[in-house]
Amino acid sequence: MSAADSIEEMLHSEVTCYLCVHYFINPVTLDCGHSFCHSCILRSWGPFSLARTCPRCQKAILRTNLRPNDQLANVARLIRQLKDVAKQVATGMRICEEHEDDATAFCMDDLVTFCLKCAEARDHQQHDVVSVEEAARTYTDSFISRVRHLRKQEEEIVKHEKEVKKQWEDLIQQIGAEKGKMVEEFSKVHQLLEEQSSLWASRVEEALEEIKLKRSEHMAELSKEHSIIKETIWELNWKCEQLPFDILQDIGSTLERLWRDSSLQRRSFGVWIPADERISVLEHIDLHWSLWEKKCRFWP
Repeated sequence: MSAADSIEEMLHSEVTCYLCVHYFINPVTLDCGHSFCHSCILRSWGPFSLARTCPRCQKAILRTNLRPNDQLANVARLIRQLKDVAKQVATGMRICEEHEDDATAFCMDDLVTFCLKCAEARDHQQHDVVSVEEAARTYTDSFISRVRHLRKQEEEIVKHEKEVKKQWEDLIQQIGAEKGKMVEEFSKVHQLLEEQSSLWASRVEEALEEIKLKRSEHMAELSKEHSIIKETIWELNWKCEQLPFDILQDIGSTLERLWRDSSLQRRSFGVWIPADERISVLEHIDLHWSLWEKKCRFWP
């Protein structure tokens, strides 16, 4: 026997009940230190006497001094699971936890595996019970059929995915081309706006200079007339202070000059900017603005 087998046997003996020779189920420990399944020790002692002996060392034990050993129960459960896993790996079979036999049967109603002893139980008598191999073949055939169907769906999805991808790429390219056209058109509009802005600034500046010149000429005429009026006022005031014969001296030339100055004043007073000049400047600006509006309205 190898060292591994020896260790395995020792572990098995430590978690096995001396009475039923199975893994501990709800183990209890006696005062002597030996442990047994709770049901096994009670069955061994019988139902009447309170004083009993340990089945292994024959030491007297009180029936009431049975201490549950949860730690030993956990160790037994873990070693049992470890042994089942090792057996499953070695044989490819599952182990029935209740009877520790190979789980060779499968319930098609409850979808669980179990051993032949479980198959005879009342829970599965009316169910569709088959061998594990037959159940595996049934589900394998179903899975293969499902895979074939999914393959067809996958091919259709891949085809549709390519078509949709191409449509999105075409749309993105179309939008990119439209964006380029818009940028180009706006660039042309921007250039035209700059040109028209410079042209308008030049036109307005010319009109402004023309208005300033006309203003200077007009203001010079008004200043001249103002000077003539002031001189006339001074002369008339001076005449009024003269003797009668001095007032009447050269009265004809004085009256003629007063009449001429009065006519000049009537022509000049009330005229701020000549009407023809205002119409000329405004029509010049309005004409260019109308042309610009037409260009913008019919811009392609």
